[in-house]
Amino acid sequence: MYEATVNAKSLTPLGAGAKLFLGPSASKGEIRKWWRGINTIRVRLDTEAMTFCVDRAGSGNWECAPVSGDLARRLLVLLVHRGATANGRRAALIYRSTAAKRYGLTPYQIEQAVSSGLLRYAVRVKNPHYSSGPPALLIEEAELAEKLETVRALPRRSEAEREWRRVVRCPVCGGAIRPTRGPAARAWRGAAAPAPGEARAAAVVSHFLHLHTAYDDVRQDQWFVMHHYLTLEEGARAMQLEDLLKGGGLSRHEERDLVVELNELWYRALARMERAFVEEAIARAKEAGLLPEDYTTGRYYAVARPLRP
Repeated sequence: MYEATVNAKSLTPLGAGAKLFLGPSASKGEIRKWWRGINTIRVRLDTEAMTFCVDRAGSGNWECAPVSGDLARRLLVLLVHRGATANGRRAALIYRSTAAKRYGLTPYQIEQAVSSGLLRYAVRVKNPHYSSGPPALLIEEAELAEKLETVRALPRRSEAEREWRRVVRCPVCGGAIRPTRGPAARAWRGAAAPAPGEARAAAVVSHFLHLHTAYDDVRQDQWFVMHHYLTLEEGARAMQLEDLLKGGGLSRHEERDLVVELNELWYRALARMERAFVEEAIARAKEAGLLPEDYTTGRYYAVARPLRP
């Protein structure tokens, strides 16, 4: 049971105005009479009986009407923000992340509890940190505390999450290989996460690329990369561009155009160099038994974005 004192007019946009108590066929005169003289109003939301009550005159004479689950959730948010009390203490809505940290739960357990109806009073609101991000989930803390042990008994992770967390050991160095959801190795940046199996295979390739080939050392040597991964014509053009830039006497516009062209040649050489080392990494991972024989660079690049298109 949640109780609060609110501005009566704030109830109307939620669909909890006079028509909730008078019925949808109420006339404008009946509605005006019902609201007349009301400024603030004492309200009560019973989440067990699913009723919403008002004490218009402040006399303890409550008028009640049944409410749907959606309206009850919207009313709960309003009442909590207006300082509602529940069972003698102030009610509180908390974010999913806060609830998980405070009560030792996982986000997956909370999402299960909400989707199954175990936690009934949960609402999704605009993300407070990222306006373009997914909605944030607010839950009623008192309800969570009441059902905490049941929520804790739910599986902590989904099958997909358990698969994501499974570790592969490299037989060459003994290191742990686990797919990453982050930007490491440029994996699935800006795209939907791949299936765990494909992500793990890409992580294996990335592991061999960085730890069991000379990729990281070679890419630091710009001269070597430019002279070994460009065609003769491209290499000659790169040398010509360098000479022109060193010679000076160029306008700012000319210098910018030459720098852009030289950078394009550099990225072209770097991308070719990377692909060559990815192929080497895949071959070594296959020898170690961590990749199927039909695994290709195309499958790797379907998950890990190359340096440049």
